Amino acid sequence: MTFFCILTLWFAMRIAVRGDMSSLIGAGIGFGGAILSKYSGGFVLGIVGLAYLLSPQRPKTLKPFAPWIMWVVRGVIPIVVGFGVFLLLDPLVWKYFAKFQSDIKDWVTDPLNRRHATGNGRAVRRSFQVPSGIGLPIFSGGDLAPCWKCWA
Repeated sequence: MTFFCILTLWFAMRIAVRGDMSSLIGAGIGFGGAILSKYSGGFVLGIVGLAYLLSPQRPKTLKPFAPWIMWVVRGVIPIVVGFGVFLLLDPLVWKYFAKFQSDIKDWVTDPLNRRHATGNGRAVRRSFQVPSGIGLPIFSGGDLAPCWKCWA
Protein backbone atom coordinates (compact mmCIF):
# COMPACT_ATOMS: atom_id res chain seq x y z
CA MET A 1 0.00 0.00 0.00
CA THR A 2 2.84 2.40 0.79
CA PHE A 3 4.25 2.12 -2.72
CA PHE A 4 0.90 2.94 -4.32
CA CYS A 5 0.25 5.82 -1.91
CA ILE A 6 3.64 7.35 -2.70
CA LEU A 7 3.04 6.79 -6.43
CA THR A 8 -0.32 8.53 -6.16
CA LEU A 9 1.20 11.42 -4.21
CA TRP A 10 3.89 11.79 -6.88
CA PHE A 11 1.22 12.00 -9.57
CA ALA A 12 -0.71 14.45 -7.37
CA MET A 13 2.32 16.74 -7.39
CA ARG A 14 2.43 16.44 -11.17
CA ILE A 15 -1.28 17.29 -11.31
CA ALA A 16 -0.69 20.41 -9.22
CA VAL A 17 2.15 21.52 -11.51
CA ARG A 18 1.00 20.33 -14.96
CA GLY A 19 -2.59 19.15 -14.74
CA ASP A 20 -2.16 16.92 -17.78
CA MET A 21 -4.15 13.80 -18.67
CA SER A 22 -1.27 11.36 -18.04
CA SER A 23 -0.94 12.63 -14.47
CA LEU A 24 -4.66 12.11 -13.88
CA ILE A 25 -4.53 8.57 -15.24
CA GLY A 26 -1.37 7.79 -13.26
CA ALA A 27 -3.00 9.07 -10.07
CA GLY A 28 -6.00 6.85 -10.81
CA ILE A 29 -3.77 3.80 -11.26
CA GLY A 30 -1.96 4.57 -8.02
CA PHE A 31 -5.26 5.10 -6.20
CA GLY A 32 -6.58 1.80 -7.57
CA GLY A 33 -3.47 -0.01 -6.37
CA ALA A 34 -3.73 1.61 -2.94
CA ILE A 35 -7.33 0.51 -2.38
CA LEU A 36 -6.52 -2.87 -3.86
CA SER A 37 -3.82 -3.30 -1.22
CA LYS A 38 -5.90 -1.97 1.67
CA TYR A 39 -9.16 -0.03 1.65
CA SER A 40 -7.76 2.65 3.94
CA GLY A 41 -5.45 3.66 1.09
CA GLY A 42 -8.41 5.58 -0.31
CA PHE A 43 -7.33 8.66 1.64
CA VAL A 44 -4.99 9.54 -1.23
CA LEU A 45 -7.98 10.48 -3.35
CA GLY A 46 -8.52 13.56 -1.18
CA ILE A 47 -4.96 14.67 -1.84
CA VAL A 48 -5.41 14.12 -5.58
CA GLY A 49 -8.56 16.25 -5.41
CA LEU A 50 -6.71 19.04 -3.62
CA ALA A 51 -3.92 18.89 -6.19
CA TYR A 52 -6.48 19.08 -8.99
CA LEU A 53 -7.97 22.20 -7.41
CA LEU A 54 -4.50 23.78 -7.61
CA SER A 55 -4.00 22.62 -11.20
CA PRO A 56 -3.07 25.20 -13.86
CA GLN A 57 -5.77 23.63 -16.08
CA ARG A 58 -8.52 25.04 -13.84
CA PRO A 59 -10.67 27.67 -15.57
CA LYS A 60 -9.73 31.22 -14.61
CA THR A 61 -13.20 32.81 -14.68
CA LEU A 62 -16.60 31.65 -13.42
CA LYS A 63 -18.38 32.31 -16.70
CA PRO A 64 -18.83 30.68 -19.20
CA PHE A 65 -19.71 27.41 -17.54
CA ALA A 66 -18.61 25.06 -20.35
CA PRO A 67 -14.93 25.03 -19.31
CA TRP A 68 -15.99 24.23 -15.73
CA ILE A 69 -18.04 21.26 -16.89
CA MET A 70 -15.09 19.87 -18.85
CA TRP A 71 -12.81 20.52 -15.85
CA VAL A 72 -15.13 18.57 -13.52
CA VAL A 73 -15.39 15.69 -16.03
CA ARG A 74 -11.58 15.54 -16.23
CA GLY A 75 -11.43 15.56 -12.43
CA VAL A 76 -13.45 12.35 -12.26
CA ILE A 77 -10.81 10.48 -14.31
CA PRO A 78 -8.67 9.38 -11.31
CA ILE A 79 -11.77 8.04 -9.55
CA VAL A 80 -12.99 6.08 -12.57
CA VAL A 81 -9.52 4.73 -13.39
CA GLY A 82 -8.89 3.80 -9.73
CA PHE A 83 -12.11 1.87 -9.31
CA GLY A 84 -11.58 0.30 -12.75
CA VAL A 85 -8.16 -0.97 -11.66
CA PHE A 86 -9.67 -2.23 -8.42
CA LEU A 87 -12.51 -4.10 -10.13
CA LEU A 88 -10.26 -5.46 -12.88
CA LEU A 89 -7.61 -6.84 -10.53
CA ASP A 90 -9.97 -8.07 -7.79
CA PRO A 91 -12.63 -10.16 -9.54
CA LEU A 92 -13.91 -11.46 -6.19
CA VAL A 93 -15.73 -8.15 -5.77
CA TRP A 94 -18.13 -8.81 -8.61
CA LYS A 95 -18.18 -12.60 -8.25
CA TYR A 96 -19.16 -12.53 -4.58
CA PHE A 97 -20.73 -9.11 -4.20
CA ALA A 98 -22.78 -9.95 -1.08
CA LYS A 99 -19.63 -11.11 0.72
CA PHE A 100 -17.81 -7.98 -0.43
CA GLN A 101 -20.63 -5.78 0.92
CA SER A 102 -20.55 -7.63 4.22
CA ASP A 103 -16.77 -7.24 4.47
CA ILE A 104 -16.96 -3.50 3.75
CA LYS A 105 -19.54 -3.13 6.50
CA ASP A 106 -17.64 -5.27 9.02
CA TRP A 107 -14.10 -4.11 8.30
CA VAL A 108 -14.45 -0.56 6.97
CA THR A 109 -17.59 1.29 8.01
CA ASP A 110 -18.28 -0.29 11.43
CA PRO A 111 -14.76 0.34 12.77
CA LEU A 112 -15.06 3.99 11.74
CA ASN A 113 -17.91 4.44 14.21
CA ARG A 114 -16.86 5.34 17.74
CA ARG A 115 -19.21 2.75 19.11
CA HIS A 116 -20.66 -0.19 17.27
CA ALA A 117 -22.67 -3.16 18.37
CA THR A 118 -21.10 -6.53 18.97
CA GLY A 119 -22.78 -9.80 18.16
CA ASN A 120 -24.86 -9.69 21.36
CA GLY A 121 -26.12 -6.14 20.72
CA ARG A 122 -23.93 -4.55 23.40
CA ALA A 123 -22.06 -1.42 22.29
CA VAL A 124 -18.30 -1.41 22.80
CA ARG A 125 -15.66 1.27 22.43
CA ARG A 126 -12.80 0.60 20.05
CA SER A 127 -9.43 0.32 21.74
CA PHE A 128 -7.32 1.26 18.70
CA GLN A 129 -8.79 4.72 18.21
CA VAL A 130 -6.40 7.68 17.87
CA PRO A 131 -7.21 10.35 20.48
CA SER A 132 -9.05 13.19 18.76
CA GLY A 133 -6.60 15.84 19.97
CA ILE A 134 -3.71 14.06 18.22
CA GLY A 135 -5.41 12.53 15.18
CA LEU A 136 -6.47 15.72 13.39
CA PRO A 137 -2.99 17.32 13.20
CA ILE A 138 -1.41 14.02 12.14
CA PHE A 139 -3.87 13.29 9.34
CA SER A 140 -4.25 16.91 8.20
CA GLY A 141 -0.53 17.23 7.51
CA GLY A 142 -0.72 14.83 4.57
CA ASP A 143 -3.70 16.62 3.08
CA LEU A 144 -1.98 19.99 3.22
CA ALA A 145 1.23 18.87 1.51
CA PRO A 146 0.27 20.01 -2.02
CA CYS A 147 -0.42 23.54 -0.73
CA TRP A 148 3.20 24.43 -1.48
CA LYS A 149 1.87 25.53 -4.87
CA CYS A 150 -0.05 28.37 -3.23
CA TRP A 151 3.19 29.94 -2.06
CA ALA A 152 5.17 29.31 -5.26
